[in-house]
Amino acid sequence: MKFIKYSGDKDALWKMINSDESFKTVSRDTANLINVVTKSGFKMSENEDVVDMCKAIMDIKEEGREEGNLTAIKNMIRNLKLTAQQAMDALQIPSAEQQRYLKML
Repeated sequence: MKFIKYSGDKDALWKMINSDESFKTVSRDTANLINVVTKSGFKMSENEDVVDMCKAIMDIKEEGREEGNLTAIKNMIRNLKLTAQQAMDALQIPSAEQQRYLKML
């Protein structure tokens, strides 16, 4: 499976998914197999028969971005003695997202 082959190279994986129609959506069983073998961690709703792989990868990237921001906020609070608000402002986190980060702290 090409997805597994390219799972360690995000640029090659993204190029493959966007250039080959057969990889844009896959069956639930195929998505489960990919998830287990690559430890991708993408989520699927219970009622999905097919999975949009572009969306799944974008969701994974967004989760990684959130985790990175959250770690940075915590480090700035602990090491620089900033408030959460100051840390989020320094990281230029949009005000629309700040409440969500405050709940995760």
